[in-house]
Amino acid sequence: PEEYNPYGVDPTKPMIALTFDDGPSKHTWAIVDALKSHNARATFFVLGNRVPSYQAAIDNLLANHNEIGSHSMGHANLAKLTTEEEIAAQIRPVDEALQKQHAYTPKLFRVPYGSKNDQVLAVLKAEGKPYIGWSVDPRDWDVKDKNKVVNHVLANVKDGDIILMHDIYPSSVDAALEIVDTLQAQGYWFVTVEELLALNGVAAEPGVLYHVIG
Repeated sequence: PEEYNPYGVDPTKPMIALTFDDGPSKHTWAIVDALKSHNARATFFVLGNRVPSYQAAIDNLLANHNEIGSHSMGHANLAKLTTEEEIAAQIRPVDEALQKQHAYTPKLFRVPYGSKNDQVLAVLKAEGKPYIGWSVDPRDWDVKDKNKVVNHVLANVKDGDIILMHDIYPSSVDAALEIVDTLQAQGYWFVTVEELLALNGVAAEPGVLYHVIG
């Protein structure tokens, strides 16, 4: 559908989804502008407690065809929470804040730390949220080294992958720009997770984990 494909992606070509966790931050704007200059898109899994401080960055993100997913209110380990109500309290306020301030409700959720159990998945199902994982993790938050991040991604990426990065570290911003440049030259399209799902004919189900598409 056209609404999933504003840049005219050829779905017969390799597609990957670049994703950023733990923002928005002062670096988000630079990433979005760089993506725009390459006709590329990404998905940003935001923390609800950071949303009020970065309203303009979120507006810019959405205006340039990127996607917002939820990463909880405050990066709590949901699997360590006791009740379903506590888990839901990490999900619903993010939706409410983005809807109130930006008329946008995120469809997708990424569990902090990738930490889940049956109760977490049950709440995600009840809240209507597919769980988006990842298939390529350069551990940019740990190494904080542009070259190591770039080399890991380039050595491991393939069609349908979801790459995990973070838009709160300068080294990750620099790495993302080089990754986009290099992989576009190899014929890859950078799409949102929702677009990756749609163009592969996948109807994401709430409470189900997706980490590679296609």
